[in-house]
Amino acid sequence: MRKTFKTLILSLTLLFMFSSFAFASSDEVVVQEKGHGEYKLSSEGEKALKIKKHKGEDIFEITDKDSLQNDKEYNKLLRVNEDTFLRVKEVRVNLLDSTEVEDTIAQYDINQCMASDIKAMSEKAQEPDSESPKELKIYTPKKPIDENSGVEATASWSKSSSYYYVGYNNYKYLDEIFYAENRTPFQSVKSGTSTKTYITGTIKNIGQYILNGTIARIYGTEYVVAKLFFPNISDFSSYPANTADFWQASLIEDKYKKYTSIEVYDMGRYVYSVKAIGSRANVNFNHYVYYKALMSSPSYKQDPSKPYYSPNYNSLDKKAYAYMNDSIPYDESFDYWTPNDYTRFTSIN
Repeated sequence: MRKTFKTLILSLTLLFMFSSFAFASSDEVVVQEKGHGEYKLSSEGEKALKIKKHKGEDIFEITDKDSLQNDKEYNKLLRVNEDTFLRVKEVRVNLLDSTEVEDTIAQYDINQCMASDIKAMSEKAQEPDSESPKELKIYTPKKPIDENSGVEATASWSKSSSYYYVGYNNYKYLDEIFYAENRTPFQSVKSGTSTKTYITGTIKNIGQYILNGTIARIYGTEYVVAKLFFPNISDFSSYPANTADFWQASLIEDKYKKYTSIEVYDMGRYVYSVKAIGSRANVNFNHYVYYKALMSSPSYKQDPSKPYYSPNYNSLDKKAYAYMNDSIPYDESFDYWTPNDYTRFTSIN
């Protein structure tokens, strides 16, 4: 059952940012292979390789057939910092299938921190009436092969045979990341003759809290709907209101969570251990609007996507180095995001 709606004066001028860092916006960049799965930004040249964006600002795709001859499965590049990429494989995981989740974690030797998070997400996805993500994608570098079993090793990662990149203070690192997306069901913001007044008056200066049990399971008990989808609110003032008018909204989130491992010497061998974790998300609203005096059918309008970064998301190797001797990783990943001082939304986790 829908709960009553409340309003609260909000500041809508703050950017949805934790960091001012941003990668180049080009859909295609030029890199040069450095070996062991590492690539660096480069200028055009004999050994240069063009790659194109595959998913957001993090994942690029290798399209050159010659470069894929020796390793067709690991055909993606994960951007780990401003100028460095790590070769990875994209693996889809059905969170509704516990066996598939366990098998994927074992097959690709997923680090324990990520494995624990994925299992928790799988449990949420299988809850009755759950609105949480039903699948995710893992981007993971190649791990060493156990010579005795012929499968990827799960006990440790080799110093020489895994994909890694050289990062802060010339240590060896590798990153793993999962990507998940979620869309809440459309919820009513306003309907009937009051829709016009709300659009032309109230929304001009304030946001709307939507209180709904379904959304509460995913995003907490309250989230704000921005008014950005109307380019000029005053254009609606001269039109009559109608009982058929309505406005609905759905919250959209694309979430990345990154786990950075550093090579350490432990118990007589070199292994990679997760020492830093960060998050990034793109968020916006999709609006479903019908204003009878202006349109003959409902219209979908989507806000511009706003990015959130945890503070060191694009330089987690520095944090991994600083925490390399700690038993607990440095973790700046966020469980919620805040567009202003008054509102916070639970994030995919």
